[in-house]
Amino acid sequence: MSECAVCHQQTPKTRVHYGGVSCYSCRAFFRRNTQRDEVPPCKERRQCVITYTDRKLCTSCRYQKCLRSGMIPSLVLNEDDKRIRFKKLHQKKKEDLIKFRSLGGVENEMFYQHIDNEGIEDNSEDNDDEDDDDDDERDDSKKKKIQKISKKLSDLVNYIHAVHFPGFQNNDAKFFHMSSFGESKTKKIISDPETARDFVKYNTKQISRIYPGAARQDSSNLKIVEPWTAGCQIVALNYQTDDRQNHLNRAMFAANGGCGYILKPQFLRDPSIAYSPTSPSGLDRSRFPILILSVEILSGQHIPRPHGVDEGEVIDPYVEVKIRGHPDDFNEPDNHKETEAVRNNGFNPAWKQSFVFNIKVPEVAFLEFKVKDHSHSMKDQHLGSYAIRIKDIQEGYRRAYLVDYSGKELKPASLFVKINKRWIN
Repeated sequence: MSECAVCHQQTPKTRVHYGGVSCYSCRAFFRRNTQRDEVPPCKERRQCVITYTDRKLCTSCRYQKCLRSGMIPSLVLNEDDKRIRFKKLHQKKKEDLIKFRSLGGVENEMFYQHIDNEGIEDNSEDNDDEDDDDDDERDDSKKKKIQKISKKLSDLVNYIHAVHFPGFQNNDAKFFHMSSFGESKTKKIISDPETARDFVKYNTKQISRIYPGAARQDSSNLKIVEPWTAGCQIVALNYQTDDRQNHLNRAMFAANGGCGYILKPQFLRDPSIAYSPTSPSGLDRSRFPILILSVEILSGQHIPRPHGVDEGEVIDPYVEVKIRGHPDDFNEPDNHKETEAVRNNGFNPAWKQSFVFNIKVPEVAFLEFKVKDHSHSMKDQHLGSYAIRIKDIQEGYRRAYLVDYSGKELKPASLFVKINKRWIN
């Protein structure tokens, strides 16, 4: 290893740059400051000692030491020369690729990669200005090496193949094919009863991935229950946003330990079953009966103040109870209830109010409790929530522990409820 004449660092990459012996860091430093209109003056009367540990302290003294080491400013390429040089190298690499690909055969593929890597290495000196210090610390043995990969093994590992959506009537579709759908396109498909049924059948044999619309620059989320009711397997969310959609997403996968997989209902897996994600669902009630869900809100314990503050006015809590899921259930006015507000009691409010919900598609439905603080002058504040799939609810006396929209548990804050289920055909 040679020693840099500027900062005295010993690295394998120390060599002659612009006429002087220097490391890559000092070489890049000299190039940048040569291309500047003016080098900042020294604040210590040009008496700074330039070493590897303090070479960044004074730009002026380091640049003067580069000049004393023999580095010549006229050898530094200006931006126009760099572009011309890069264009020539790129054209040469392209010609080499065309030449060797004309030989044919899969065995030449590794050679093409070798040529690509050589082209990258030729241009590396023009692209490492910002990360020059990292280059000094990198060991030559850690350079990227070309690896031989078995195509059969790669095909085995890559078990989902992303493809452009060809339409619902595609005889060449494979079970491992996955197409992406934007938010607006998904809404348009689901809103039409005919295409909505086709979408459900499509999702019984292929994979769909739904992502938020481009207009959501604020990282807000789309309503995830709608594509779920159509059998969509992957619905993308902005996890950095604490909202109801992320809250429902956690409730969706809580029954399986949060592993990210839940088996879809039978009518979303079997294309022979008549079902529509729009209203009416069209399900056969002899196979998929209606659920009568009775919920009694008995009391609450240790309900927190808004935003988790310890001091302030005593809250007047009440509970909103909603059924979310298929439009047959969510758009039903009787499936949206709320208790009376209990004045000045967040410690142990008692409601003792019962509600009955008629759930037509319980397989994709959620029960949501939302505790709020009643206010006469301002908007009612959110205090805590609890959501669970209808399928996962157990009957009897139950305690529902409240969380906020970020998923943070607000224990010991909870609701004490009584649940009863009754199925009718």
